[in-house]
Amino acid sequence: TKKYPKIEIEITADFVSKRVGLNISKEEIACTLSKLGFKIEDLGDVLKVIVPSSSFKIPAPLLVM
Repeated sequence: TKKYPKIEIEITADFVSKRVGLNISKEEIACTLSKLGFKIEDLGDVLKVIVPSSSFKIPAPLLVM
């Protein structure tokens, strides 16, 4: 089995909201990403998003558009 590097990014609700053009709460973002298999750590104003190894095929730049 191929071992992929661990990918973690930190995002804010403001960052995501500006990218998608909608006002989205931190809780909505965390809930949606969790349903997609991402692990989420709440760091206050910031969410740490840990990409599951099965989703490694998602290009990292798309995750932080």
